[in-house]
Amino acid sequence: GVMVESSKAVKPWREAIVWQAREAGLAGKRLDGDIVVLLLFRLPRPRGHYGTGRNAGALRKSAPKRPNVKPDLDKLVRAVGDALSSAAVIADDARIVGMTATKVYADAELPPGVSVGLEVLS
Repeated sequence: GVMVESSKAVKPWREAIVWQAREAGLAGKRLDGDIVVLLLFRLPRPRGHYGTGRNAGALRKSAPKRPNVKPDLDKLVRAVGDALSSAAVIADDARIVGMTATKVYADAELPPGVSVGLEVLS
């Protein structure tokens, strides 16, 4: 079988993670050992979550607290693992022995994107 990525947004997103890894000086580090990954995905809120008119900018009471919608968390996680491997930040994504991944809605303090934490266990 051949695996084909169904989302056209995944490739540019992976490339953005690789670029950020290079900017942070992590590309080519090839971290080895047992690696734990912490991921916080911050997704933009849809316009429909906000009021209109004089309530524009205020969240509706019916707006969900967490993004329990697409994109799927497992697909986001896989994209980060692939990007970290392709940027040679980690030697191989098989070295990942633990992971915590969470999706939240972005806000003024935390804009849309992903925060990645890596810990190499001894």
